[in-house]
Amino acid sequence: MTDTDGIIKDFIDTATPVGDSVKSISNVKPQQTQETGRDGLMNFKPQAVANDPREPISLTPNPLADLPEFPIDALPPILQSAAKEIARFCKVPIESGATISLSMAATAIGKKARIAERPGLYHWPALFFSLIAKSGERKSPPFKLLQRPFTEFIDGGQTEYQEAKALHEQSKRVIAGRRNKLAKDAENATSPEERRRLMDEMTLLTREHVPPPRPLRRFTSDFTEPMLYRMMDESGGEFAIQSGEGRTVYDVILGKHSGDGRTGDGMILAGISGDTITRDRIGSADSGGEERREILSPCLNVCIMIQQDKHLQLASNPSLRISGAIGRIFPVWLPSLVGTRLEEENEAGLQDAELAGYENALKFLLNAKVQNPHLVTLQGEAKEARRWFHNDYEIRMKEGGELDDVADITSKFCTQTTKLALVLHLLKKPEVLTENESALDAETWYQAERLGQYYLAHATATQRFADDGTEKEAARRLWKWLKKEVNEGRNKAFTSQDFQQRSARPRPKAKELATILETLIEHRLIFERYESDNTKRPVYVVNKVAVERDL
Repeated sequence: MTDTDGIIKDFIDTATPVGDSVKSISNVKPQQTQETGRDGLMNFKPQAVANDPREPISLTPNPLADLPEFPIDALPPILQSAAKEIARFCKVPIESGATISLSMAATAIGKKARIAERPGLYHWPALFFSLIAKSGERKSPPFKLLQRPFTEFIDGGQTEYQEAKALHEQSKRVIAGRRNKLAKDAENATSPEERRRLMDEMTLLTREHVPPPRPLRRFTSDFTEPMLYRMMDESGGEFAIQSGEGRTVYDVILGKHSGDGRTGDGMILAGISGDTITRDRIGSADSGGEERREILSPCLNVCIMIQQDKHLQLASNPSLRISGAIGRIFPVWLPSLVGTRLEEENEAGLQDAELAGYENALKFLLNAKVQNPHLVTLQGEAKEARRWFHNDYEIRMKEGGELDDVADITSKFCTQTTKLALVLHLLKKPEVLTENESALDAETWYQAERLGQYYLAHATATQRFADDGTEKEAARRLWKWLKKEVNEGRNKAFTSQDFQQRSARPRPKAKELATILETLIEHRLIFERYESDNTKRPVYVVNKVAVERDL
């Protein structure tokens, strides 16, 4: 950019701040000490640097830049095999199959088992996983393959289900006929005693009612809030939301259909927490009149794929953070494999044997008949390990602690980890489900800890990234490009046109660019200059010190 070389000089050696920008004033020199170097910055004493208007301030690192790898060896062997085969065949990150299979197992368990985190504090295996990925990352295939035990459960139970449904319908017709006759007889009763007797008979008829069979399908991918309530109610309070495209789910949570700026997380939050869900409506004659219903101690599992922008929209919603909804979500940022998913010559197809252990365990869990929920307790080393685990993270949440800013998420972490432990326990020993009670061993607890810590790392990084705002990430991206341009000797000063036409993709639009430039100027990474007082369009000069320090 030869037209601006005359005003660049040595980047900033004639710059001083004026308002929100920096203009060239040739007779102004930076405040120096006896240790100042030729550039007027590099050797400033700390006390001088602290107040110098040209001392660059580093952009905070991207919290998502250093996420941990998934601890695949913390999973039971049957899930390890399934996750690896899903990753190989579908060419997706191993985190995808691993997390989906955990959610599928939790759904299969449902309300057949609960765990005592402490005596008196019980939980169903209700978990919310959000797998975050860009478009084109093959979201649906892993769901379809890992749902096969549920598909077989539905197909295999159709005959019995239809017979039970027919018996229920027949029962309704018979009882309705008898009630109508009794009601007519009561109208024609010759005495109060006879009328009372007939009314009592009508009341007793309800005991002969054959209840409807529970639906075989245990999950939905698209729903409205009233329909979700109905499906959960018909399924005894246990249900799941599973989808390779979760935008509609997030729309419900964000309150797209709620109106008045309200969020729609109430029912889902209650389903994850196990809190009673009530439905009390006055209604009209057309809608069936008054309705008073409740779902006691629900168990709702959620596992969805979602694009990055939609999850950050949810994570940035203050109402959802206050309600505790965000704190109950385990987000997973899936690494992109686009461009590396190459097929080998004579590559093997899906190896069903690698999925057999996972599928057999889920079939057992789905078909198991239990009169009362199986109880899993923590004893001995597992009990003490959980206590230390809880206390460790409680201390980290104190004011000024490393997790102080994400205490709302961390405070729910121990409970979510305990739920993970329940799922691992029953995947390793599904046969105990037919017993009244079993104890969780220490090894399984430590495995749950590792998984929980992985998900917590993603959850806290996600929230911090959302708190930074997308503008900060866009500023990081443009600053990275600017440093490369300067280091490779191409430019020292830039125009807005350069940023919009030549910078790294996605390139900022005019409105976004203004915010990005403001951020970079506030951090003294670039300075705004004008060739003269009559120049309307500025150029942006990179702070040489910031480049040399690789900020």
